[in-house]
Amino acid sequence: MATELWKQAYRTQFGTDPDQDRAGNAEDVEAWRINWQGGYDAGEEWAKNMLTPNVPNASVSSPAVAAVNPMRTFADLQRQNPHIRAQYDTWRQQRDERGEDSTDWDAFRASLTATGSPDPGPRPPDDFVGEEWKAQNPEWVARYQNRAA
Repeated sequence: MATELWKQAYRTQFGTDPDQDRAGNAEDVEAWRINWQGGYDAGEEWAKNMLTPNVPNASVSSPAVAAVNPMRTFADLQRQNPHIRAQYDTWRQQRDERGEDSTDWDAFRASLTATGSPDPGPRPPDDFVGEEWKAQNPEWVARYQNRAA
């Protein structure tokens, strides 16, 4: 049963069956599984909470997924790659100097993996850009919000 825990967590976050999602997004589902399993094995609350979602007020009709908020942060990613924040700061500065988009998660992810760093997954951490920036750029949020963490 322990090997199936990740599927329960996946269903909690996305409300879909991971085996079906693998058909069209195998790499994204596997990256999500690896990130979740690492967090769970390390005893991180965000990962454990995905197995037992709690709805703060049972009289409120809201899905359990919304109550969990399993969004990762740079601190979560540092478990797998202790240097990711410094790598991002350097990459962002270089992109800005060249007039390139420093909010392109896919480009940052490709840069990391090209240098042999662990793949941080298809979805940026919650603190990749600031909340004010997200509010001013809803298209950026839409681009990444439905990707596996």
